This record gives sequence, structure tokens and C-alpha cells, in this order.
Amino acid sequence: MVWSSFATPTAGGYTGLISGDFRNPIGNRQAWTGTSPGFVTTIVRLPPAANGQNIQLRWRLGTDYGQEAAGWSIDSVQFYTYQCGPGAVSPPGPLFKVAPSNGAVSVSISPSLSWVPAVGGTRYEYCVDRVVNNSTCETGWVNVGAATSVVLTSLEPGKPYQWQVRAVNAGGSTQADVGVFWPMITMAPPNPLADVIVDFGSGVGLWAYFDAGGAAFLSRIHPLSPTLTARANLNGNAIADLVVNFPGFGVWAFVDNTGWQIIHPWEANSIQAGDVDGGGRDDLVIDFQGGAGIWILYDNGNWGRLHTLGATAIAIGNLDGTAGGRADIVIGLAGFGTYVFLNNSTWVFLSGSAARNLQFGDLDGNGLGDLVAHFPGFGQYILYNGSEWLSLHPLEASGFMTGNFDNDAANLSDVIVALPGNAGTWAFVNGNTWLKIHALPATIMTTGDVDGDGSDDIILGFAGRGLWRLRNLTTWLPLHGLTPESVVTGRFSPN
Repeated sequence: MVWSSFATPTAGGYTGLISGDFRNPIGNRQAWTGTSPGFVTTIVRLPPAANGQNIQLRWRLGTDYGQEAAGWSIDSVQFYTYQCGPGAVSPPGPLFKVAPSNGAVSVSISPSLSWVPAVGGTRYEYCVDRVVNNSTCETGWVNVGAATSVVLTSLEPGKPYQWQVRAVNAGGSTQADVGVFWPMITMAPPNPLADVIVDFGSGVGLWAYFDAGGAAFLSRIHPLSPTLTARANLNGNAIADLVVNFPGFGVWAFVDNTGWQIIHPWEANSIQAGDVDGGGRDDLVIDFQGGAGIWILYDNGNWGRLHTLGATAIAIGNLDGTAGGRADIVIGLAGFGTYVFLNNSTWVFLSGSAARNLQFGDLDGNGLGDLVAHFPGFGQYILYNGSEWLSLHPLEASGFMTGNFDNDAANLSDVIVALPGNAGTWAFVNGNTWLKIHALPATIMTTGDVDGDGSDDIILGFAGRGLWRLRNLTTWLPLHGLTPESVVTGRFSPN
């Protein structure tokens, strides 16, 4: 075997001359030496004789008695083949990510991803995952054309992500940094405490329990009692908005905790919010009364009809893991079954039974939305990753909600279920354990991190017994003596 020295690297080359005074076997030669700030990407063009041949690479380490220091390592090696001749197109050359840096923390929830352009790249595609595995794009690649940066708009605060970019041309694609994804963690919200919006019914009206940065107070935000309440983020900022249906007055929104705005004069049977078009702000999915069907109010102000029929249940979440921030809409249709509207474009059949309640949550911790559904006569089922239905409980629940109640490291969603009769209220924790949390079935339920400890608190209303909060699945705390009509949580105030 014949060993040949490489030519001078075209990038990330040798850093200095090795001294010949300390018996180093590679003394008086150029080498990588000194202190490195981290892994350095080096590019070397192989000689023509290596074309089409099996080759071995070796690195020579020279030591001496001049100074003691830590060793060195090679992280990964990647080869690129360039085609020559008329009409031949080689894949893009090496590509390097810039920001956010590898392992960055306290990253903005609307960060700018940037990278150095690759030689021969005609377009770029990026991938952002909640599954941090450093090597695989779980959510799909998003084309940004020739741009070398993109601003994201739909990341969650305080969550781990990974990102990657690849250069593409007619000859193939090249991932940045020899295929290694970079992890990052988004910044926590300035005040993680959730506010609680409570509808106490006719004559009492709609009230907000604002945390005010720890100095909580109760404030009336409307004298009327709505029939529906939903949390939304209509303008893409860190403050949640409240969307309600007022009998006789239609659908309204309480925006940025400042004032009421009318959404539509028609009354609604159901209101759900989510980023259906990937624009970075929530769109509203509304099932209107009077046979008007289901409509989408997009964040650009345009209305689009989703379906002519009314729904038995509606939920919005990312069922298929497709990138671009596009949430999917799941609806139950009486007499037709349960369907999902994927990526704002395609209807897909899910079940022959029409669901009566639907909730999204990540029950297996892989970053993709799992669907919890109540089917009359069959009980509750979970659709994992859009592909497999498994029974959750055979009894028909009067209600259920999802959230992370125990703050487990895997960030698994849990499910709280109110079962009929004397069966009480239960929590399905970490995808495998049932815990009975109360002997009575809850009539009202929601979840939210009211105390800011990282775990969702369970907020339940019991008939004739008022409104209560279960903290960390262990401690019951009273919120109010009246039993409300509905409750919703979120950061509705900027404090």
C-alpha cells in the first residue's frame, strides 16, 4: 500500500509549524497544533488517482516532551463526488450552519436560522424538529429557495429543538456540517404563570384570575356569559387572546388583554384555534349555527369554508409532523365518521365513528401530536402518530383534557378523564399509569401551569362544590366557591 500526503486543505487547514526542538516525529512540518475552539471543519480535495478506488485515510499524531496537554479526536468524515463533463451536475459542496449555534440556549421563539452558502447549491431546505436525535429530520424539509436565512415564527417557549439545513441542486443534496443536526433550547417566557379565565354563568359574567407576576387578582372582563370559550394567539405575540361566543351577539375576541373585537355576528357551535396555514399566527376554525357549516378565518382576514356539515367535535394539532408550522384539523361528522384536514389541503379518513370529543397531546414524547378521541359506545381511544388506534378506556367519559401534569423529563402528555357515575376523575400518566385523583366526576376541566413550576396544574369544577386546582397531582387548592360554566387558561396578561 502506498501512502500519499494530501495537498493543502481548501478550508480548515493546518494551524502552525511543529517545532523541531523536542523530538516530535513530525517536527518542522505544518500540522494542526495549539488550542482549538472546538471541532473545525476541514475540506481536502482528493487526488485524481483516488477516483473510483477503495482508499483508506489515516491521521498521524506526533507527540513530544515539550508540553503536556489533552489529546485530540475526529468527529466525522464525509465524502463528496463531483461529476465532470458536458451536462454533468455535481451535488452542492460542503455547507455550514451559522446561527443559532450548536447547543444554543435561551433562543428566541422566533429565531433566525442562517448558514453559509454552498458552492453549486441552487436552493436550500431547512428542518426544525422537537425530536432531538442529531441525525434525522422527523418533520420534513421546508424549501426557502436561494435564501441563506429564514425567520421562524411558531416555536414554543422553553422547549428543546434541533435544526439542520441542506443545499440542493439537480445533482443531489448536501446537508450542513456533515449531516449533524444542531440542538437548541428556546427561552422561557418572561412570566410562565398562566392566567385563568372563568365563566361563572348568567348574572355573574366572565372573569379573569390574573397572576400579575405573583400578585394575583380577580377582574371582571365582561358582564355576559358566553356559551363557548377558547384560547388563541391571533397576532403572533407572547400574549394569548380569548375567543368567545356570546348568545345573540356572535363570536368575539378579547385581544392582548386590552379590548373586545367582533369576529363574526353569527353564533357558533364550536371554536378552535391553531396555525393552519403556517403563517405564525393562529387561525380560527368555527362551526357556525344554523347549518352554515365549518369555516376557517385565516390570519390574513380571509374566510374559507372547510365543510358544509356541522361537526360533532373539532381539534387542531400537528397529526402528521409535517414541517412549516401547518396544524391539521380533525373533525367528527355525524353519520360519516372522523376525518383530518392535513396541511390545509387534503382530507384523510381516520375512523368510521364520529368522535364526540377530541384532544391533542404528545403521549409518547416523540414530538408529534397524538389524538385522544371519545367514540360513543366505544369509550376513549388514542391515535398514535396518525397511524394506530389504541383503547384508552372502555367507559364513556363525560370529558377529558391533556397536559403534562408531572413535569417528566420526556415531556410526555398526560390525560385527565372524568368517568361516569361514581367512577370519579382519573389521570392517565406517562402513557402507562392510571391514578384516581377524585371520587367525583368533574363537570368542568382544563389544564395550565398556574404556579410556574413547569408542571401543568389540573383545574376542575365539581357540581355544587366550586372550582379547584390540583397541583403536581398531590395538593388540592380552592380557586372559587362557585362552580363555573367553563374555564380556559393561558398567558392573557403581559405581567
